[in-house]
Amino acid sequence: MERYYGGYHKFDALSEKEAGYLLNADNLVGDRFVVTTEFVDGIRVAWLENKFGKRIGFFDEDFSRQISLFEARGWEIYALLSYIAYTETEQGGLYWGEMAIISCEPQITESVSPLIDWLSKRLGEGVRPRIDFDTRAVEKLLSSSGAWRPEQNMPAPNRGDGTVIMKDSLSLGDKVIEKGRQGNIGCYALSWCFLIALVIGILFLVKTVLGL
Repeated sequence: MERYYGGYHKFDALSEKEAGYLLNADNLVGDRFVVTTEFVDGIRVAWLENKFGKRIGFFDEDFSRQISLFEARGWEIYALLSYIAYTETEQGGLYWGEMAIISCEPQITESVSPLIDWLSKRLGEGVRPRIDFDTRAVEKLLSSSGAWRPEQNMPAPNRGDGTVIMKDSLSLGDKVIEKGRQGNIGCYALSWCFLIALVIGILFLVKTVLGL
């Protein structure tokens, strides 16, 4: 009997106008997102909300339907940011990204939770572990009480023509800011110092290039 699902899926950003927010530190690679579904003009849409409760994107109709099946089964759904990309088209620029999706029945959540924590860390390091487990791999995970880890990684995303990967790992600044949010006062202060130093560095570079 199927008890687990894992895979990487593309999502679309809400709009090019909101891309700046999608790229900022509120949406870090490896972050967990909440998936909610609703009907929009008669079509099932699965939305993605970040940890601050803001919608940042949505899945296509086919995968939104798959998400609704997980919900109907009463399964837990985990969504973690893998990367964010930009594609230039004749109609204009499109921002989109990829989520690592894991869904499982509630009875095995205790064994899957350590895997989610590990996956979050690996994604932040720029690694995309394989998560589309077969029955044997799921049994290994359960029998090890969540200690088993996949050895295979997925290849880097295919950029395609006109596509740029905007972020696919945690930068030093991301790590410092996240530590500050977790209550580390020293890192919080350091995060502001880092941002101030970055602004000063940019201004110095501009001044040098323009010969001011």
